[in-house]
Amino acid sequence: MSPELVSILALVALFVVGTVLPINMGALGFVAAWGVGMYALGLDE
Repeated sequence: MSPELVSILALVALFVVGTVLPINMGALGFVAAWGVGMYALGLDE
């Protein structure tokens, strides 16, 4: 999949989890950004 599609899917998943569970959306955003950067874009630490 392209990185653009992965980031959009991560954003949709972020909104779904953020509305279903009482978790801070900012914290979910950091986790999603890290996941997209590490796995979809192939970046190192």
